[in-house]
Amino acid sequence: MGRILLHLLLIALPLLIWLLYLRARGRAEARGRTWRDTPIFVLLASGLVMSALALFFLGAFESAPPGSKYVPAHANEKGEIVPGRFE
Repeated sequence: MGRILLHLLLIALPLLIWLLYLRARGRAEARGRTWRDTPIFVLLASGLVMSALALFFLGAFESAPPGSKYVPAHANEKGEIVPGRFE
């Protein structure tokens, strides 16, 4: 769930920065800018690039060591849930 939210944030981040910029500078009201003037393609493309970079770095730095075996989540003898892990 956390990774999904991270990717959604990375996709939305350029748009949020653009909207904060417009608000801080007051150009949206002063020049009558509308959503038509927003560079949607550039904002979407930069968000997708940031999301792809996040996927790459998460895969590169959070992966399991080579040759390790995944032990799935299970309940132990006391009935407690043991999270999945690599051994």
